[in-house]
Amino acid sequence: VQTSYLSSPTEEEAMLNMELTEAFSTGEIAPHLLKANPDAAEYAEDIRMISLMRMDYDLFVDCVESLDEDEHQLICDYMGKKKYLKELACDMGMSYSHIKYKVKDIKKMLMQDVVECIEKNWRD
Repeated sequence: VQTSYLSSPTEEEAMLNMELTEAFSTGEIAPHLLKANPDAAEYAEDIRMISLMRMDYDLFVDCVESLDEDEHQLICDYMGKKKYLKELACDMGMSYSHIKYKVKDIKKMLMQDVVECIEKNWRD
């Protein structure tokens, strides 16, 4: 709601929301966003942490999407809690122990890939 011709609270709020969204994406906070807040340093650190967590999650998703089709479907069904190992074994015509080993192997491979990428990014 615009209160006068001099300012637009709706526009100002929209701009603030856009700047905060950008801060959560990049981890870079414009100084004016937190200037009146006595806990500004704590909020700035939280925003940077959330930004890093988002980047790590995006990296994990990229690694999952790079799996071959069968591994991708298996790990998505399992990690997404869509199916239990017993159901996956039955669907794929494999033993429970084989599916359990396969899921463990995929998770280990994903962890290694993500850690390797994160370490590489920290070196760059």
